[in-house]
Amino acid sequence: MLTHRVRFLVCLGLLKEAADASNELSARGTGYVHQRMAGLALHRQGLIARADSADAAALKLMLSSVAQTPVSPERIQPVLDAAWLYLEAGEPENAQQLMSSCGGYMQAALGSEHAPTMMVQARLLCESDDHAGAVALQQRHCEMMQCPEVFDIVPAMGSVRSSLY
Repeated sequence: MLTHRVRFLVCLGLLKEAADASNELSARGTGYVHQRMAGLALHRQGLIARADSADAAALKLMLSSVAQTPVSPERIQPVLDAAWLYLEAGEPENAQQLMSSCGGYMQAALGSEHAPTMMVQARLLCESDDHAGAVALQQRHCEMMQCPEVFDIVPAMGSVRSSLY
């Protein structure tokens, strides 16, 4: 899927290629589908800005993505990324408000042990001086990362990366 390709290209540091793929994503669909694709494209553009060390621009793009994406599972990623950027900027209140805007989706993500949600929530707990809660979430995340399936993916990603050059 094109949205995953953009994220993958950003991780590889191929920002121009990621921007091209993001522009292609924003041009897709009509009506509701176009609105959804435009929201996803804004999120991906925010990832590109973050990778280029333009945190203020990244946050603005992430928030635009959140505004254009209806409350749904697809909205969680830009919310998490924008919340993280708020935390990086020393604005935990804005991060918490943003996380709350997803209602039951965020609780479901935490309940299903969605790793990015756990890390943002741990950081929020730390900011509110609930260090025990933050440590518990981080420990659970580390336990989850010991799964053999995770370690099987890493070598495969290395071989994919080397085949791109």
